[in-house]
Amino acid sequence: MTRSIGDLVAGSVGVTAEPELQVFSNLTVQDKAIVIASDGLWDRLSNIEVTKIVTSPQYLNTHNAEGAATFLMNASVQRWQKEQGMVDDITIIVAYLNINPAMQKYQGQQIPAEISPISPPSGNDNKNGATSAQGSEHHK
Repeated sequence: MTRSIGDLVAGSVGVTAEPELQVFSNLTVQDKAIVIASDGLWDRLSNIEVTKIVTSPQYLNTHNAEGAATFLMNASVQRWQKEQGMVDDITIIVAYLNINPAMQKYQGQQIPAEISPISPPSGNDNKNGATSAQGSEHHK
């Protein structure tokens, strides 16, 4: 299980600082957000609940990643307290996407530099990748 850096005690039960990585090269214009979170969130809220919150108009329409992450954290804290009488560590990152439709034809292939999401954007307008990303954390 990937969890933390420097947690020597948890290492004895299989916790590692080595990240688990997965590449998604098939994002489309229908994909609106990415949520990366610790088990402190996923143990209390389902994928469907998280999706409904992150894609609700109050957060999605304005790409309010900070608001969505804070709401998710507070909902998780409330459930932990109600169900366990304690709260696990919670880390949440919400990133809203603005996928450039021109990228779709390159799924699984090398994307030309002029439309690549890793190309430096001109000015403050990033039309290829995350338009807003924010994290929230809660520690015991």
